[in-house]
Amino acid sequence: MEAQIPPYTDSNNGEHRADDRSFAAFKKKMEAAIEATKQRSKHQRDRKKKERIGTKQAWCEQLKRAQCYLGVRPRTVPDMPNPMEDPNIPARELERAMKRYQLSKGLELPDLNVSEPAP
Repeated sequence: MEAQIPPYTDSNNGEHRADDRSFAAFKKKMEAAIEATKQRSKHQRDRKKKERIGTKQAWCEQLKRAQCYLGVRPRTVPDMPNPMEDPNIPARELERAMKRYQLSKGLELPDLNVSEPAP
């Protein structure tokens, strides 16, 4: 059986072999490993960023919900149209309409009077 094994020759004509122990082959292998690590860490960073954004959005939703329960934030009115889309509203009325719109959508909170009892 040993007689059937061919003798070792460099038949690849300079191509890197799996058992190539030259410095150039080692350097190429290490660069490939570093590049793979960079790609993996980049994907992990992106995934963690998405998780952080999702967590913060959930916190904001929970905070707004708690504020509604406590009466600090008004409930949103989904049917109110945006006054900026109506070109026929005069400038003085537009400012008041924008204030009502922002209050109804929860974009702006009403003034909090601490001397009044809680709702």
